[in-house]
Amino acid sequence: MDVATLLYRSRRTRTEDYPRKAIALRSGYAIVKEIDPTIDVHTFLARAAGVASCVFGGNAQDAYLTTALSAVASVQPEMDLYLAAVLNAVVLQLGFQTRIFLDGSQSAVFDGPQDIFIAAMLHANVTQGIRVAEAAGQIALPVWANATNALEVNAEQVFELSPDLVVQYLSANGSRHLGALLIAPADSVKAEFRIDERFSYLADSVGPETQFCIGGTAEMVFGVAAELQKNYSALQLAIKGYSRSEGRGRQNRAVLVFAGLDQLPAVTLRTGVSVPCTFGYGIDQNEGDLDSISYGNSTIEGVDWPNPGGESHKNVRGIWETAPVRKPFLVSSSAPLPLEARQRISGSNEIFHSTLAIRDGILIPIDEPGYANFLCANRDGKIVTGCGMDPSGCSLYEAARVDDRGVRSNAIQADRLTQIEGAAMPLMFTPQLHKWHSHFMIQCLPRVRIARDLGLDMTILLPHDLRKKQLEMLEILGFGADRVVMMQPGDLVQAESLYFPWPWHLTFTKYSMAIYDEIAAHFDTSKYKTPKRLLVSRQSRKSWRNLINYDAVRKMLIDDFGFEELSAEKLSLEEEIATYANAEIIVGAEGAGMYGAVFSNSRAKYITMCDEDYVMPILGSIAAIHEFEVGYVFGESLRSDRDVSRRLNFGHSDFMIDVGRLGDAVTRALAI
Repeated sequence: MDVATLLYRSRRTRTEDYPRKAIALRSGYAIVKEIDPTIDVHTFLARAAGVASCVFGGNAQDAYLTTALSAVASVQPEMDLYLAAVLNAVVLQLGFQTRIFLDGSQSAVFDGPQDIFIAAMLHANVTQGIRVAEAAGQIALPVWANATNALEVNAEQVFELSPDLVVQYLSANGSRHLGALLIAPADSVKAEFRIDERFSYLADSVGPETQFCIGGTAEMVFGVAAELQKNYSALQLAIKGYSRSEGRGRQNRAVLVFAGLDQLPAVTLRTGVSVPCTFGYGIDQNEGDLDSISYGNSTIEGVDWPNPGGESHKNVRGIWETAPVRKPFLVSSSAPLPLEARQRISGSNEIFHSTLAIRDGILIPIDEPGYANFLCANRDGKIVTGCGMDPSGCSLYEAARVDDRGVRSNAIQADRLTQIEGAAMPLMFTPQLHKWHSHFMIQCLPRVRIARDLGLDMTILLPHDLRKKQLEMLEILGFGADRVVMMQPGDLVQAESLYFPWPWHLTFTKYSMAIYDEIAAHFDTSKYKTPKRLLVSRQSRKSWRNLINYDAVRKMLIDDFGFEELSAEKLSLEEEIATYANAEIIVGAEGAGMYGAVFSNSRAKYITMCDEDYVMPILGSIAAIHEFEVGYVFGESLRSDRDVSRRLNFGHSDFMIDVGRLGDAVTRALAI
């Protein structure tokens, strides 16, 4: 069966296919159990869902590919399995015996990620596979390769060579003609090139029998196909568009196969996707696809407010919630403390609860020096201004063209576009916010309550690199792998209903704190015996806001008061919660380690160490809700007096603490 037949006979699985699929999947599961004895059938089937739902060509070919690819998917679930199936079919065709006798040793040259190259070479025992790389290297076969005879990869026939060595190798190994050129750029690779120029070193090896296969985003592949049809009108193309699912998200992909050229095709390949956009669209210019929604009407203690932004936001609806700060039992400072600092730790803050809803909305991550934010656009690429979003500082806006009507326009370039059925909402309001765990705790994780309050089957959009504990907390709150979509850097996401909540300030409220009570209730912390006096470690801190004399602070607290050092990042989530819940006094520098106070009891006492330019109301807002005592010991920051722009509220300077002053504060706290 040739590759074109595989493309055209591929379809969704039907009832009559179930018996064959079941047999093939059982074989795949048996293979995976040999690789990983701990895997259960539910995990296997979840990872192999894409394979199970697709029929690959004829019955025999489908049985083979279902078994092989279901096993591969269990180890490498991120792989584009349909593309792997097509590439493998192209390569297997090269092993036809008569072809080898007539044309010599057959070779397939591949440009793309190593993992899919290995999948393409399954059972290609007499075909040479060459992956083009910047430098020659050894191919490291994945764990599934050669785990059984059903996943056979001939290690002696796969190579990684630089372009200048490819032709030498082909000649030395008897390949008079190139069997196949396979091009499948990784989604993360941004590139634009002419195929005949990029692979010019293969020009003399190409002939009418050479198979070309190009796979990737639908926009890239169909763009190549259109140019081929324009330049080579008699060329027969086989092309297949398909959707690749990743949990609740899907991407439009395509694969193109053709042969019959006696030269490299003179066409341009452009990776990624491009979305035209314009600026200046706001809720006041609503064309029926924007709405401002107030959530939490029955769960937030606050004041309804239809107009927080004045006349320019007359259609915005939301709720203002007051975030009180507990009056500290102690404020001790080595340096003069600005009035603004004192106000921060004694006043209250206001949080606005509102979300923008965009029909067929597109979420656009912008992460560049001086501007890190998400933008939102409607289906026509009109980027929203207002409602917490200001695109004017990003390069996409600054590089936009302005027409005679004053309309700014540009094009969003991205690696891929993930589409989601139904409602979706980002957990973050900037692409990298989760990397600071304090921001994750305050401004990100509590957003799951918004999804609940909206009463929708919401898909939560997450960055691909969340920490293990962060994912564990999401799972406890009901947002496990089946309810989230992981965004890779450079992804756009389009949802039928995109929700984008207004950003919250750096403070806790009753609304946001409630989820931590829910997480704590998931565990039985009474079984743990944990220290009562804790110093939150700063040993892992390697960037800014370092406590320079931390060692002196640690020695004093351990020697004079019997404290023990806490490194929360080394504990399991359950151990961390128990440690904070059972502590009587905790001392530490302002930061995420101190915000474990969300799990503390009302008998606890907290002393936070800061410099005079980094004064936050965060710990005081937790104390106001959990009703524990909090004190502040301010040190001296290490910055130039000329560095005015780094002062409140942008401190983040290294600092030192007066150890004696801190000792007095601890003595006072223990006496309460």
